[in-house]
Amino acid sequence: MTMKHMLIKKNERVRKAMAFALVSILSCMIAFGSFVPLFSHAAISSVSPGGGATSGGSLNPIQFNTLQDLLYGIIQNVLIPIGTILVVVYLIYAGFLLVSARGDEKQVEKGKSALFNAVIGAFILLGAQAIALMIQATVKSIIGG
Repeated sequence: MTMKHMLIKKNERVRKAMAFALVSILSCMIAFGSFVPLFSHAAISSVSPGGGATSGGSLNPIQFNTLQDLLYGIIQNVLIPIGTILVVVYLIYAGFLLVSARGDEKQVEKGKSALFNAVIGAFILLGAQAIALMIQATVKSIIGG
């Protein structure tokens, strides 16, 4: 094998290892972020505001009273944080592609495309949040609440 072939194989192994590490980190972040609120809610809901244990009665585990508040809560508390993490990870990936291109036009184009897609994703997240706020304000003004 020539030196060029050895370097190409080494670069492929490095890319695969980086992709595996990135997917592993992202999976751990999503798993940790999904289960921590469940445990913290269980710990908080068992104590009354005065500090004593709750006695009887039912608790509202959803903590949203209307459908519009529920939908806005899902967008605000689930979709936006996950989307933000994905945008940041994709921006890091695009930067990695651009840095590792080393003048290769094909890789530079791939990196530029990934960067452009990450920016478009960020704008979609901002647009979703703005649309959700507008719909919530409109519904509240129609209902009078």
